Amino acid sequence: MTVWVLHLSLSQQEEEAIQQRTELPLPFEGLPDLSMISSPRECQLLLRSLYPDDPPETITLKLDRIWSQFSDLHIEDVIAVPLPLTGKLALAKITGHYSYHVGPAGEDIHLIPVTWYERIPTLQSFGGMKDAFALRTHRLVTVGDAAIRKAIYQRLPYKYNRFVNMRWLSGLLVLMGIMRLAMRVTGHVP
Repeated sequence: MTVWVLHLSLSQQEEEAIQQRTELPLPFEGLPDLSMISSPRECQLLLRSLYPDDPPETITLKLDRIWSQFSDLHIEDVIAVPLPLTGKLALAKITGHYSYHVGPAGEDIHLIPVTWYERIPTLQSFGGMKDAFALRTHRLVTVGDAAIRKAIYQRLPYKYNRFVNMRWLSGLLVLMGIMRLAMRVTGHVP
């Protein structure tokens, strides 16, 4: 599971009502629908067509950022949204796939569906790590620091384990194996 930090420009009222949103906007301004892009090469061709005057190095930098953000967003990833006006950090789980819409003024809107964790910790509760949630160069970044990821995981309502839903199946298979072994030992299974 990847943890992302997404910076949004919100008013205080929007920050207070953030948990009413079912989708979050992704920072792919100026880009058309990305749902048809399935490889870095296709993304590079799109960027070259959109920015024909940019040098290859600039296209490569844009490609690295956009492709990694677009291709690495997965269902069950956690998105942390800093709320600087209210001093909090909203946490959400991605629940679906990327979607694209054209806004009323013809603008490109890139969205990801989410559900929110009820508890909204304060930025102060992260102590010295709260600076990790300050806006840097990009509005969407992965949390690479293990201590910060751990601090975020600790604020989720459960310990995260991608395979938690598979435990019962694993237990059942182990139990069936033990029963089969016991039946062989007693001579009840050929």
